Amino acid sequence: FLKSKYETGFKIQDVFINQGVGVATSRDDLSISFDKKNLVERIKKFTSLTEEDARIHFNLGPDSRDWKIKLAQEDIRKINAGETNIISYLYRPFDFRYTYYTGITKGFHSMPRTEIMRHMLKPNIALFIGRQGLALGDEEWTLIFCGDKIEDYNLFRRGNNACFPLFLYNEMKVENYSNKFREFINDLYKNKYSLEKILGYIYAILHCTIYRKKYAEFLKMDFPRIPFTPDKKIFEELSDIGNKLIEAHLLKNDDLKDRAKIDLKGNGDEIVDKLVWTSGKLFINKTQWFEPVSKEVYEFYIGGYQVLDKFLKDRKGRSISNEIYHICFIIQSLQFTLHQMEIVDKKTASWI
Repeated sequence: FLKSKYETGFKIQDVFINQGVGVATSRDDLSISFDKKNLVERIKKFTSLTEEDARIHFNLGPDSRDWKIKLAQEDIRKINAGETNIISYLYRPFDFRYTYYTGITKGFHSMPRTEIMRHMLKPNIALFIGRQGLALGDEEWTLIFCGDKIEDYNLFRRGNNACFPLFLYNEMKVENYSNKFREFINDLYKNKYSLEKILGYIYAILHCTIYRKKYAEFLKMDFPRIPFTPDKKIFEELSDIGNKLIEAHLLKNDDLKDRAKIDLKGNGDEIVDKLVWTSGKLFINKTQWFEPVSKEVYEFYIGGYQVLDKFLKDRKGRSISNEIYHICFIIQSLQFTLHQMEIVDKKTASWI
């Protein structure tokens, strides 16, 4: 019965026309940077050296089938290594960095996935969804996030996340929902809802812990299926929640900024050393900590990554002085997410 009920849901890969996996660089330490200026200098140095000198200077190791120093250098030289191609890049959940994007396969990036990522170089929103969600040790399906930038192949811990853009840019801007899905929605609700309204509903459902636990067995095997409530009012309420979550995950929810009372406390150099959470405090070194940070927020997972732990450990030995506000906003966003997930559960408990 459970399987037959789950299979009445709409396959997420049938909801959208086009999808594709994230960018594979093959050399993250070279092509991804925390700092835009540093990346410009790195690229200029990389293209000024001979192949073997670049290999040694940047510790690049041997060439691989899909990435070769010569081809990477030629790719950048053709565009003259200006700043135009430097873009913001979603590396991990909430972790925005910079990369130099040419879109040429086996160039500076081994697999830039231009066929799907070109749509994310223009105003857009995408769902990033993982397939076969629970690996050994995973307690719950968490392979869902959103973004308005091109994203990394390893955005999630297991890699291979799929990008589902809301819009496609070809000769003109069009929606990425399939005709079959659009007809289904229009007929079910007798209303042609906006693209964003539908996206919000899907995002809310994928943040329903009841759904995640109830259908865990099936989420292990494939992309998720989306159940649609026959109740128009519930659809609209869940849509509103989902769109608030999207805003929070894009860090564009101004209400959260106004309410944020989290701060980095204590005296020190803001350099991440050893992370310790205790009694509502998240220490980044012996003398400094973020507060308040609940245990639930600290242990919150997205894409198989413990979000705060991953974000800060990736900066071990680095100063976060320029990212303090960003980190506070992430903490606030995660707290907001937990609260909204509780509301989603209440609105879906009787039918999902």
